[in-house]
Amino acid sequence: MADTEDDATLYNVRLPITNQHIKNNKRKLSCGKRGENNMQKAQMDLSITQNAEISKNRTAMTGVFIMNFVLAIAYVLEVFKNARSIGSYMIIAFFCILPCVWAGITYYRRKDAASIRYILGVGFSVLYGYILFTATSDLTFCYVIVAFVILVVYVDFRLLMTLGTYALGINLIRIAMLAIQGRLTGVVLTNAEIIIACIILTFAFVLMAISKISKINQANIQKANQERVQSEALLQTTLNVALAITENINTAMGETEVLKEAIDTTQHNTERLSDEVNVSAEAISVQKQSTEKINSYIRNVESSVYSITEDVQSAEGNLNTGNQVMKALLEQVKISETSNEMVTQKMTDLKECTDKMQNIMSLISSIANQIGLLSLNASIEAARAGDAGRGFAVVASEISNLSTQTNTATGEINTLIDDIVRAVEDVTEAMNTLLECNRLQNQYVDSTAENYSQIRDNTQNIVNQVDVLRKAVDDVLDENKQVESGIENVANVTQKVMDSAAETLENCNMNLQSIAKVAAIMNILTKETAKLQN
Repeated sequence: MADTEDDATLYNVRLPITNQHIKNNKRKLSCGKRGENNMQKAQMDLSITQNAEISKNRTAMTGVFIMNFVLAIAYVLEVFKNARSIGSYMIIAFFCILPCVWAGITYYRRKDAASIRYILGVGFSVLYGYILFTATSDLTFCYVIVAFVILVVYVDFRLLMTLGTYALGINLIRIAMLAIQGRLTGVVLTNAEIIIACIILTFAFVLMAISKISKINQANIQKANQERVQSEALLQTTLNVALAITENINTAMGETEVLKEAIDTTQHNTERLSDEVNVSAEAISVQKQSTEKINSYIRNVESSVYSITEDVQSAEGNLNTGNQVMKALLEQVKISETSNEMVTQKMTDLKECTDKMQNIMSLISSIANQIGLLSLNASIEAARAGDAGRGFAVVASEISNLSTQTNTATGEINTLIDDIVRAVEDVTEAMNTLLECNRLQNQYVDSTAENYSQIRDNTQNIVNQVDVLRKAVDDVLDENKQVESGIENVANVTQKVMDSAAETLENCNMNLQSIAKVAAIMNILTKETAKLQN
């Protein structure tokens, strides 16, 4: 008890069996006063054969003592009524006292002695026989019924059979003596019949009851033996269970220590987790602010991307318009180039014509010179001819003038032709220069158109990339929203983890207290199982 209270004090546990221990202490304090009574009660366990025999002897002796005492008192009154002499009373008193003293001495020596029942039976038989033959009343036979009732406690078929046979026989002898004496008439005969019938019926019913009680007792004994075997098995099982409980308690105590260490570790880890979660919460808060800033930047980028998209789309429209203009210009340049080629071809043809004209003029000039020579010859011949050749001289003169005019006109025409040739050559050279410029311009226009096409393609690529960038910005914005949502969820989860960590820490503290209580209770159970094993 002291160890239990020390354990309870050590772990600060209010044990549920303290009241029982207090009661046990009260019992221990009162054991000095009630020790003998408890010993007697333990000895009077009627399931033990010896105690049962002692109880039977005590009960039978008490009944016989009372019956003999009553008979002794009753026959004292017979003496005072002068119905019996003092000597006869002394014999009755002797037969009343002798079996009681003899049975008492035997009981004192050995309380479970089987001879006590026979001492009481024989003593009663002698007393009953003397009273029966010396009595003046027929009712004295009733004493045997009282004896049957007293001795039935032994449930001894042989004893009761002997007593019943003796009572029946001695009553038959008394009736026979009455018949011999001639007194068996009238009421006496009726009383004799009643006595014999009563004794026989009592004897028979007692034997029947004894037989039934014997069978019941035998069945009870068998059942008691079975229960004893079961009790022994139960006791052995209880002992084994106590040993197993002791082992399990020791194992549980070891596991409790391990669990206590684990809970201590969990408590330490929970405290550290709580600190780390606080740091994580601060980091998440900072990350949330940064994410909000990133979201703002992404929105600005999104606005810029939309503005760039609009500008690029406008530039793409302008480039398409410029590309169409360049195509029209390219077509005009081609038309101009074709026209220049035609002009150049015509100028070439014109130069050929002027060359032909110069040839013709050369021929005309040669003819005019020939005509002048002819007119000179004609003038000479006319001069030779005199007056006859005067008309011919006039003709020759006119021809000479005509040749001179022809040469003059031919010269002027040649001069004009030369001017035309020079102009055609200048025009041709200018047209060639213009044609070359048109070719260069055509190349430049082609290059410009190609550049416009590349610019348009690049612009289209820029538009596509801007679309991709816009989609990427939208995706980043969505992902950032999800990140914000995730951060919010992480913040909520972190808060829940913090709450759970606090709750876990509190539970760990409660578990430590519970383990302390369990350890104290297991110490008590170990001591109680040790007592149970003892």
